[in-house]
Amino acid sequence: MEELIRFLVEAIVDYPQDIQIDAHTIDGGSVTYRLYVHPDDVGKVIGRQGRIVKSLRQILAASAHRQGLRVQLEIEAKR
Repeated sequence: MEELIRFLVEAIVDYPQDIQIDAHTIDGGSVTYRLYVHPDDVGKVIGRQGRIVKSLRQILAASAHRQGLRVQLEIEAKR
């Protein structure tokens, strides 16, 4: 799943070397992914009115459903 996130986000951002992904498992069947990107790239990953992040979350949910998981994606600026 992390490879999928990285693949999708690298195509969007200007600083792909700053991408960092942390996974936290909650209750066995739910995983929260924290995506850290360069501060200048946060707006690009979110998109206008959140359209890009919404699409990313839908793709991840579809992929996770096949594996019997639930996923959440949070985006933060890397410090």
